[in-house]
Amino acid sequence: MDHMDIRLLDMKFGIGSVNDDASNVQAVCDILEPLSFNIAIHSSIWLDSIYAVVKELPELTIDAQIPSLSVNLSDHDYDTLMQTLSGNLAEGNDVAVVPPVVYTGDVDTVKSAKESSESTDSVRIILFRIEKVGKDKLVHSSEKGIQAMSSTVGSSKPRMVFQFSLENIAAVLHTGESNSKSWTTLNAFAAMKLYEFKISGSIKEDNSMDVAMSLKTFTMSDERRDKTKIHQLLDKKDVNSTDRFLTLAFLQDCNQNKNIKLKMSAFFICLCPEFLGSLLRFFTVTKTPEQIDREMDSLGSSGVIQKSGSSQSSATNSKSGVGNTVLDCDMQGVEVILVENSMQPDTTQALILSFNIKMTTLPSPTGQVMNGGVEKLVIFSSYYAQTRRHEVTYQVLKSMNIGIEMRVDTPTKATTLLLKMSPMEIRMSPSIIRLLSAVNAEFAKSSAMSLADSSTVEIKPRSFPDYWRRRRINQKKFWFFHATMAEDASELEELVEKPQDPNESDQILSEHASLIVDQINFTLESGEGAIPVPLIFMQMLLKAEASDWSSALKASADLSLQMSYYNEAISIWEPVIEPIEDAADQWTPWNLRMTIRGRSKLDALDVRPAMDIKIETDDILNLTVTKTFISLLNNVSEKFAHAAKQFTPPTTRQLPGLCPFLVLNETGIIMKIAASEDFQLGDSEDEVEAEHGRFIDLHMSKEAAAIAADSQKKERLNSTQVELSADLRISLLDTVRQVKIGRAGKVAIGLPKKSDGGYQWKIIAETTIENGRRLVTFTSHVHVSNHLDVSMELYSKNDTNLDLFGTVASGETLQLAVPLLFSSTGEIFFRPANDKCEVSFESISWHQFTHMQRQTVRCDFSEDVTQGYFFEAVILEEKFTAVSDVKLVSSRYHGTSLRTCKDKQSAAISVKMLLWGIDKYTEMFFVHLYPPLQFHNILPFPITVEIPVAMDIEPGGSVQLNIVTNHRLRLWVPYLGEMYSLDMTIPQDKKDLEVVALNTDSGSSELLLGIHWSTQYGDLKAYLYAPFWLVNNTSMILKHMESGRNFMNNRMRCIPCRKNFPAQQDTDFALEHLPNENPLILAFPSTDFTR
Repeated sequence: MDHMDIRLLDMKFGIGSVNDDASNVQAVCDILEPLSFNIAIHSSIWLDSIYAVVKELPELTIDAQIPSLSVNLSDHDYDTLMQTLSGNLAEGNDVAVVPPVVYTGDVDTVKSAKESSESTDSVRIILFRIEKVGKDKLVHSSEKGIQAMSSTVGSSKPRMVFQFSLENIAAVLHTGESNSKSWTTLNAFAAMKLYEFKISGSIKEDNSMDVAMSLKTFTMSDERRDKTKIHQLLDKKDVNSTDRFLTLAFLQDCNQNKNIKLKMSAFFICLCPEFLGSLLRFFTVTKTPEQIDREMDSLGSSGVIQKSGSSQSSATNSKSGVGNTVLDCDMQGVEVILVENSMQPDTTQALILSFNIKMTTLPSPTGQVMNGGVEKLVIFSSYYAQTRRHEVTYQVLKSMNIGIEMRVDTPTKATTLLLKMSPMEIRMSPSIIRLLSAVNAEFAKSSAMSLADSSTVEIKPRSFPDYWRRRRINQKKFWFFHATMAEDASELEELVEKPQDPNESDQILSEHASLIVDQINFTLESGEGAIPVPLIFMQMLLKAEASDWSSALKASADLSLQMSYYNEAISIWEPVIEPIEDAADQWTPWNLRMTIRGRSKLDALDVRPAMDIKIETDDILNLTVTKTFISLLNNVSEKFAHAAKQFTPPTTRQLPGLCPFLVLNETGIIMKIAASEDFQLGDSEDEVEAEHGRFIDLHMSKEAAAIAADSQKKERLNSTQVELSADLRISLLDTVRQVKIGRAGKVAIGLPKKSDGGYQWKIIAETTIENGRRLVTFTSHVHVSNHLDVSMELYSKNDTNLDLFGTVASGETLQLAVPLLFSSTGEIFFRPANDKCEVSFESISWHQFTHMQRQTVRCDFSEDVTQGYFFEAVILEEKFTAVSDVKLVSSRYHGTSLRTCKDKQSAAISVKMLLWGIDKYTEMFFVHLYPPLQFHNILPFPITVEIPVAMDIEPGGSVQLNIVTNHRLRLWVPYLGEMYSLDMTIPQDKKDLEVVALNTDSGSSELLLGIHWSTQYGDLKAYLYAPFWLVNNTSMILKHMESGRNFMNNRMRCIPCRKNFPAQQDTDFALEHLPNENPLILAFPSTDFTR
């Protein structure tokens, strides 16, 4: 035979259903679509004996061409296939219980060798010769090197040459059952496609070979159009690139020396949690009851068999000789993308892992050397869309390298491994936890089996009915029937004691591994904006070594640790784990050493513990825990806990820009901000005008920014730190001020002007830190917060006119303008921002805020002036020290620019606040507007309010009532078939606890309940309650009897003892408590709460 063509047409594979007697196939659906391919085989064996010219031709040539291969599989078909295969493979296999190990591994090995061969000595001689020949070949090939390998392969005649090519391979997964004869795209789940897959090579007469494999394109996609909008899951990064996806070259010579070269183009893998969960559910095979019983029968026997097989295989592999290996692996631009929500690809967040792999293995005269590792390993969070990744990028793991160097000595099999990592910087924030939690929740949701799809059998304890009846014993299931007898053991002992060749003795492998991490920086951050806020910083230095882990483990590790937290209030890092001061007055990290010693696995006489761990340190661990640190931990733990539960963080103010310093003017006065040595306003601007409500970006100068960045990076662990601060120059009312800003706090700035009432004008400069940025807000000393359900307009009285401060919406805060606030009387008037009410007749004056904490304000209704809208103004006062870090530039420079004033530093004189009419302690006032009364129903049944307005209050509910002191309140309480009414007047002096009497129209006994008045949280609240509740959970009818005229009388027993049964007349008047009438209440015994 010199030539043969094989052509297969319409080869297919499918699954179908048959009728009851299996005589007819009712429906068939193809899993493998009809496939046609050609195989061409050429042979030149008969030509070798005739023509010497063609001896260089291969004996056999195989060429296979497959144009297209398409496979379709549904989850139901996969389940059927796996259950059928597992059932067929399990038939006829009788599980036998393996006896426990009685002798050592050497005895078992010798016994197996004796049973498998009649001549043990001959087997040993053959194995020794094979091992010796293998070692000689190994040393010989190592000395020749790689060039000798290629020359040896090229000089031998090829025996067989083969080539296989597949142009198109497609595999599509479907959901549901394949009942129809054709597949539809509506049920398509996932698809995998390969284009231009080729493999070619040759095998030569000396058993050397060379194989080349290449793949142009490899893609995976999600075919569900209604479940996701991210369909491409795996592909090359540059789809237009001509580079092949995979290129593999394999070369092996006659001495088993191998040369492998692998190269892959840049590609990405997109991991969508919903798709991964559905894929896991697709390949989950439901276990049948027969499989469950079979697994229970085989429990405990498979582990022993596997252990024995693995020991034999490992022993065989250790004695077989292998050649050298040359490896060149190059993977560049690998990107793994974890997507949060695949239905919103434009806005969803993603966690992206990117890295390169470069690995080379070269032989040496004495062994194998492997060098390489992972390069540019980075993890960051950003948008999934490529076009939006520049907007925000949060680096979880900054770029780092992991170097691997391993050396294996061929004669001794000694292994030396060195793992060295570049400095590692890890950052973690609640946004990353929220993303991972969302991914985990979506994966768990999509991978869970639904009740309709699940057909799992509940595992119950096996029952043994009639276990006492006689039955035949299956000896295969009981190991003690096959235990080794005494004479067999003696023969084995004699065989073991026989002297062996010293070359066959097992050598103890020498193993050593080292791990060096130059630096590990872990930062716990917070903040939802573009600028994260570092809160907790930990730095570790790690060096570890381990050796002989296969025989007797020896390991040691040295750890250096420092930890600090960021105090935002004073803008410095404070230590938690403090450094250690050495003899040279230098500060070093706290060190910890750990050593591990394991028992020898090769020495049976070693009686040491299996693992001996020792942890020691030379210095005392100094922990500094402050109140600020505990508060910080509580805040951080709360944020991370909410992130883990996927709670949306509260919406905060979004500050413009990214500058570390911002200025906001809320004074109502136009001020100017000037450039200084620390700040720059723009390219050529010396000063900028800050209008009311405008933000001004303050760019730090290059020198100041460099110093701040360097100090913030270095001072996280330094014992001495420089507080970050800067000088800010402002101009207002013809006066220049220089304010030092840095830590969070308030500063009062006096102005050279007095009101008609004799009060000195002043403004407050408040520095706050929001998301790591310092915001300097200039405001007045009076703020108004609105807690009402309507917006309020605020007015200032100027002679006979009312000037509008502004409108404060519900839930908002308004900073009152300084020019309107410093009127002659300091009065503030109110009006609801609608057409229903007029301006309030009463007013509040900030001149009296020190002596007034609460005042009721009334606004008459426009249609009826006899009625009004009431609310309460609650004043809170905050005092703080007036800092003297405010400098005045003399007003004689009025009319000149701020730059001119800056150049004349000699004119700047430090003044105390007292010179401008500001005391050493100044104050700010916060006015809160609350409803006049918040009424809460704490009873277990609803109540009805009649006056001032008819409404119902459910149990546990509350309403706002527009009533104030001396107003009338009337309500009804239904209880036990009676309607109790309460008619009372709101008292002037409200006690904390007060007992009120509710009466009925029928004249029955009154019901005494309690009212709790509270102003703990600012607004006035009234709680109507009963002191005790009775709940009947006994499913029986109970009878409650009074011990006296009232419910709560402490001088008598509530229920008589067993010796004195209640009289009939007492039980007739007892209150029945049915199981479905819960709860009953116990009222107060008297209106006097002290009784």
